[in-house]
Amino acid sequence: MHRRRSFAIQVGLVALAISAFAVPAVAQQAATKTAKTTKATKAAPAAAKPVSFDAKPQLAAYAQLAAESYAQAATESERLKRAVDEFLKTPSDAALNEARAIWVNARPSWLRTLAFRFAQGPVDVVDAKAGSPARRIDAWPIDDSSIDYVEANPTAGLINDTKVALTRDELIKRSLAEGRSGAVLGWHAVEFLLWGQDMAPYAPGQRAYTDFLAGQVNNDRRRAYLKLATDQLVDDLKAVAAAWDAKAKQSYTARFLLLSQREALSNTLTGLARTAYAEIAGRAIATPLDSGDQRDESSDASDTSDRDISFALRGIRAVWTGEAPTGTQRAGFDQLVARVDPALAARVTATLHRAENAVAAIEVPFDRTITAPVDSAMRQKAEAAITALRALGTTLREAGTRLGATVQVEATTAP
Repeated sequence: MHRRRSFAIQVGLVALAISAFAVPAVAQQAATKTAKTTKATKAAPAAAKPVSFDAKPQLAAYAQLAAESYAQAATESERLKRAVDEFLKTPSDAALNEARAIWVNARPSWLRTLAFRFAQGPVDVVDAKAGSPARRIDAWPIDDSSIDYVEANPTAGLINDTKVALTRDELIKRSLAEGRSGAVLGWHAVEFLLWGQDMAPYAPGQRAYTDFLAGQVNNDRRRAYLKLATDQLVDDLKAVAAAWDAKAKQSYTARFLLLSQREALSNTLTGLARTAYAEIAGRAIATPLDSGDQRDESSDASDTSDRDISFALRGIRAVWTGEAPTGTQRAGFDQLVARVDPALAARVTATLHRAENAVAAIEVPFDRTITAPVDSAMRQKAEAAITALRALGTTLREAGTRLGATVQVEATTAP
């Protein structure tokens, strides 16, 4: 039986912050006695000379990278929309394969933005009627049978339930449900519609293009669903990108840069640490590894879960080092931590490098590892990646604590 991996770690307390603040380098204890009293008393802790720093360059760089990253994800989703529209216009094997290829190539642009999740940003804002953009954009794992037919039930899913009108409002309403049944929109809903159910152990789904030929009721509903889901994905990504646009009215970037540095650092470093520890190590690797069920993968239908893991980690590197995928170099959090504690900054970077090597060693497709024996070499590589990613999360937490921030790495069920 696989060991369970769900626990929480929370450190630090948020104190009153100012734009640039000081953090004690070493906390010291001293005891003293006074000749004027008969009782022995302990002196207050004597603080060492504080280390001052200003995180403005790092926070500005973070906001710029977030804006660029979400804008790129929105642009890539529009490429996917055009491919889907072309496929629906003239369904064929070639057009379906083109849409699939563009889905695979577009998705990394989103995966790199995962470093900005769990940071109180626009992508995680929950609306009572529509949920959060993150939920609509990237909910997983999905329940195939809640969307369309599966091998065990050829009439399953919303597509085959002709009593329900297929509209955006209906899909958004259903996306509010918790768990798999609410994963009806986003990257993975589109993925499932393009590939179909993944039946083979080491191959992606094999849906035929004929599922989208117009003229049959269920086919027409499938066509409508694919169109609605793709359009909603584009609109959600464009909305998040617009929220980070510094030139836009009511820009989140403007509000973000007005936060106290301690609050901003708590948010941003929590995003990095939690993504490494809970999302990549936990949900993306440990959960399917524990269950042994490939349906728990992030990108099951397309068999690209390995890319989900590696590109999400690249997003963390970009924020930590300040180096964007385009090669643009800005102020990274590594530089900020190095000014306060050079050894700790070097340790975080080394831990990041070890995590990258461990993730690169996971065998492809990830299905093989999920179904491999517990004592197999394949599984041991995945276990090593979990350990390395969790170490990255905890060292990022240490870095945040050293800066006086509150950093959380606990497991999460989001989006």
